[in-house]
Amino acid sequence: MSNFAYLARQPILDKDEKLYAYELLFRDGMENFFPNIDADKASSSVISSTFMLSDIENIVGNARAFINATDKILKSDFFTLLPKDKIVVEVLESVTPSYEILDACFRLKEKGYLIALDDFEYDEKWEKFFSVIDIIKVDFIATKGSEREDILYKIGQDHITYLAEKVETYEEFEYAKEIGYSLFQGYFFSKPHILKMNKVPENKLAYFNLFKEINKQDFDMDAIAEAISFDVSLTYKLLKFINSAFFGLRNNVTSIKQAIALLGIIELRKWASLVILSVIGADHPQELLFTTFTRAKFCELIALKLYGRVKADEAFLIGMFSTIDALLGVDKKVVLESIGVSDEIKNAILNMENELGTILKLTLAYEHADWDVVCSIATKMKMDGEMLTKFYLEAVEWMNRIQI
Repeated sequence: MSNFAYLARQPILDKDEKLYAYELLFRDGMENFFPNIDADKASSSVISSTFMLSDIENIVGNARAFINATDKILKSDFFTLLPKDKIVVEVLESVTPSYEILDACFRLKEKGYLIALDDFEYDEKWEKFFSVIDIIKVDFIATKGSEREDILYKIGQDHITYLAEKVETYEEFEYAKEIGYSLFQGYFFSKPHILKMNKVPENKLAYFNLFKEINKQDFDMDAIAEAISFDVSLTYKLLKFINSAFFGLRNNVTSIKQAIALLGIIELRKWASLVILSVIGADHPQELLFTTFTRAKFCELIALKLYGRVKADEAFLIGMFSTIDALLGVDKKVVLESIGVSDEIKNAILNMENELGTILKLTLAYEHADWDVVCSIATKMKMDGEMLTKFYLEAVEWMNRIQI
C-alpha cells in the first residue's frame, strides 16, 4: 500500500466569485477508492499529508483548507496541532451529535477555530451545536426547491454562514445568493455563463486573434513578435517572465525577439497562451484560471511520464483549452475549430478520445475526487498514487510560481 495520499482541491467561492477556501479530499491508496473506506484513516491522511508531507501554503495559498473531521478525530483534539488561521474543521454528516462531540467543538471554538457542518439536513439533535458552528454546508443536489431556503429559516442564527454545496450551474449560483447563501462550492464557475453566444466579445477579439496565431501549426515567429510589440502589457509581461528567477539568466533580456529566441516555439506558445487567456478571463473567477493552468501542467506531467516531450506539450494544450468555453462564453467546438488545432487535440477535448483524451479524463476525475475513475484509468496506465500525488502537487506549486 502506498504511503502517499491522493489529493484533490475543490474551491469554495464567495458571492463575488472570489476564492474563500479549498476543501481538501484525500485517500490513502488505490484500494481506498472503493467502498468501505476507513473515514478516520482518510481524515488522518488529510492532516498528515497537508501539514507534514507538503507546505500548506503551496496547496491553498492565502486561503483556508476545509478538512473533514470524524468522531474519532474530533475527540482526539488532533486539530489543535494545526494553525487555526489556515483550516476549517468540517464535521462530517456521519458524526453523531453527542455531548462528547459538542465538548470537542467547544474546545476548538475556544481556541479560535472555525467549525463547519457538512451535508446538513435539519435535525433537532444539532440545535445545541448552533452556538459553536460558523458554517453550514447544504447539498444542492440532495435538497430540492424550498428545502434549501427552509433550512436557513429553521436555524435562524445570524452568526452562521451558509454554504451551497454541489452548485452545478450559474443559475443555481444566482438563486443560492438570492435566498441567503454566502459561500459556494461546485462546478458552476467552470461553465459558460452564456451558452448560446457564437462570437467572441469585441473587447477580447484582438487577444483572441493573437491566441489563434500563436496556436497555429505553421507558427510565424516574426509575426508574433510584431504582434506582442504592439501591446505594451504583453511586452512588459514577456520581458518580466524571461528575466524572472524562473530562468536564472545572467543578463537581463531587453528585446522581444531575443526573449522569443530564448523561449523557443513551444515555451512561447505556452507562455503566450497563459497570458492571453488570463486577460480574456479577467472577468471570471480567478480560481477558473488557477484551475485551467494547474490542469494544463498536471496533464503535461502525466503525458511526459507516459509518452515523452511531444505528447506532453500537446497535453498541456488540451488541459488549457478544456475551459476555453467558460473563459470566452463561446461553444467549445466553435472555438477549437476557429483556432485550427489538430484533430487529435480536438477529439481529446470534445470526446475524451485517444491517449490525450484519456489523460484529460483522468485529470478531471482527479480534480473532482472521483476516485473510482482515477483508479481505473491509473491502473491501465500503470501509474500509482504516489506518482499522481507528486504530479498534482508539482502542478499546484508551478501555478503558484509562474508570473503571468
